[in-house]
Amino acid sequence: MHECLARPQPAALAAAQLTIKRPYDRGYLVNFDLEREIWGRSMRSVLKVNPADVGLLMTEPMFNFPSVRAATEQIVFEELGVSSFYSAPAPVFSMHRAAQLWPSIPANQVGSASRSTCHSATHIR
Repeated sequence: MHECLARPQPAALAAAQLTIKRPYDRGYLVNFDLEREIWGRSMRSVLKVNPADVGLLMTEPMFNFPSVRAATEQIVFEELGVSSFYSAPAPVFSMHRAAQLWPSIPANQVGSASRSTCHSATHIR
């Protein structure tokens, strides 16, 4: 098997020789080593930024496990060394934006659906 991380591959490489690894399963971060490698490469090689000079904004699943959240924070601060980090479920970001666009509406409801979960979140001002 051939392993790569967001690198161009020779055209002669057959698709059968590739292995797909995903750091997330059903929205939950499960492969911390792979995600650490992806974030590090993305910041240093692709974006060409020093992680200490940037902040990271990330969505997380509804009802994320505290152990997953703690491990994510450990990677982000202690290993990557970003300056700031905020993580919340996607509906929180949507509701914040909706409140900015339509300040006179007293409540918002956002649905979040994926292949294995479906949630609804209500925000009342």
